[in-house]
Amino acid sequence: MTTFLARLEAGDIGGGDDFDRHKKVVDTCRKWCKLKPQEVPKEVTRYGHLAKSGIVPMRYLSQQVGKLVAFTGKGPGSNRLLDIAIRSALDCGELVELTKDELLSLKLSGQSRAFKLSDSAK
Repeated sequence: MTTFLARLEAGDIGGGDDFDRHKKVVDTCRKWCKLKPQEVPKEVTRYGHLAKSGIVPMRYLSQQVGKLVAFTGKGPGSNRLLDIAIRSALDCGELVELTKDELLSLKLSGQSRAFKLSDSAK
């Protein structure tokens, strides 16, 4: 029962609302920043070097939260719900989106999106 409640509170299960999705995005960013190189999921290993510097690639966020019930189901698709949650975290000052120049300096495509946690959200 404890595991179920912990997963429900973490937003891993259950329908969720905008606040829950926002919180899950920020928590996922925090998790990324704490990953050791060997813990980086194989789908995003090419971005693994960014974890140490606190840069969270959109691909990681998308893969981690897109499969959660709170980001799927009826209504808008998971990408739209993820965009709404990210926008909320940006508007609240918990996330900062990297500029195109910053992306290019990290040797990422200017078409990519990446984020970092604000000092207040770390």
